[in-house]
Amino acid sequence: MYNLSPSLFNLTASMPSATVCHIWDIWLVERSFKIFFRVGTAILFLSQPILLNHELEGMMTYLNTFPDATLLNPDILIECALQIKVTNRMLLEIEKEVSDAEKAEEFIEQMRMEQQGIDGSNYEWQ
Repeated sequence: MYNLSPSLFNLTASMPSATVCHIWDIWLVERSFKIFFRVGTAILFLSQPILLNHELEGMMTYLNTFPDATLLNPDILIECALQIKVTNRMLLEIEKEVSDAEKAEEFIEQMRMEQQGIDGSNYEWQ
């Protein structure tokens, strides 16, 4: 039902094992991917003061390196994540938005190719 990118799970490499185990425990009990969305949102929420003081490149560097290890402490991160409400309806709306955006990108790419005469039908094999 939910399309979780494998890159979401790359975050676990930089997290303390206690945090990762707690996240997986919650997933096993709830049997819902909501915990992964909650944790991602909690990371952004807890990082907000730092992120707002950087340009986009600085934000990306911070999120890729997590220099503040206390942010990933299970007592802080999991507590914050569990306070974030994520409903099935919210996830379905996000999924629809992503699907619509992907369709729009495909349409734009098709239009570009047609404008350039690369639609495949005009090409003659020699």
